[in-house]
Amino acid sequence: MEDTPSRHKQPKNKFEAFTIIKEHCAYLDSMELMSVFPSAVDEMTRILSCYEDITIEESDLSWISEKNKQQLFWAWVYIHQNPIKEVHYKPENPLAKEAVYTFEEIYPLLVEKFDSFKTTKQCKRNYIKNMKHSYHQFLTSKPSLEWLTDKADDDCIWVWGYLTDKLTSLNFLKPLSNEDLFHSIIAIIANWDLLHHNANTLNKDFIGDLDPIVTKPQEKTPTKKELISKLTNAYKQREIRTKSQSLSILTKNNHKLLLKYMKEHSVSEKKALNEIVEAMLD
Repeated sequence: MEDTPSRHKQPKNKFEAFTIIKEHCAYLDSMELMSVFPSAVDEMTRILSCYEDITIEESDLSWISEKNKQQLFWAWVYIHQNPIKEVHYKPENPLAKEAVYTFEEIYPLLVEKFDSFKTTKQCKRNYIKNMKHSYHQFLTSKPSLEWLTDKADDDCIWVWGYLTDKLTSLNFLKPLSNEDLFHSIIAIIANWDLLHHNANTLNKDFIGDLDPIVTKPQEKTPTKKELISKLTNAYKQREIRTKSQSLSILTKNNHKLLLKYMKEHSVSEKKALNEIVEAMLD
């Protein structure tokens, strides 16, 4: 007879929980008493076997770190902009919580998301393999937006507004901090070609049912290169307008001081002006 499994062991995640359940089932199966109730043991074993056949293992996602913000946001956007292809399938029980506000929420939701996909374990593993390959490509060719940093609050908010204006929905992302907002933006742009492909070549009703993120119907989805070009041009125009407005009310000497402050604090002109005014009021 096997050793009695600990009744006080608390699982840290669903993978550990499944292991504990299997240990208890194996223990019950080994007990002579359970021979009186063979159907109950067989049914439990069958359920566990079926669950195991469609569920990924912890090692399948071992390349994703629960502390890597950039990677987590990239992965969360990837599975929404490039969903597992399941023709004519609409989830009967969508996740109770789909939107993420902080990076800490993403990893357990990723696991839950993969559990919810109605397909085989091998299909999920093939998808994860391609996903991992795409992430390595992202690391070597990140979107070229040198003018955007995680410290430029107003710039990140402006870019986010630009993207949400082009998309019908980003309901799976609701970042609260500026750093999380920055990583969300980079993740969306990095995976943009997937969105471009899905929006322009796949059945839009299907995509809309599964993850309503396709661009607004009145305009064709731009490529990633076109999007970055449009964003950069719009940013330059915005900067010109902002500088023209500030120069009209600042003396030459004060403008030099403003530029110095911007450089020292790595902030945009608008944020620098706001901080200076707030400091004066305090």
